[in-house]
Amino acid sequence: MKGPVLLAELLRNLEIEHRDVIVLRNGIAVNDPHDLLEESDTIEVYPVVSGG
Repeated sequence: MKGPVLLAELLRNLEIEHRDVIVLRNGIAVNDPHDLLEESDTIEVYPVVSGG
């Protein structure tokens, strides 16, 4: 995706709910869905695994 883009928009395009994943931008956790991601950022998305 061309940047900059909001984290919420990226996750929406991937059809992923923000609460279901942990997102790292350049190795640092991103918690705010309104954070602006730059094209040069490295983004990692990990699923949240919950037990019950």
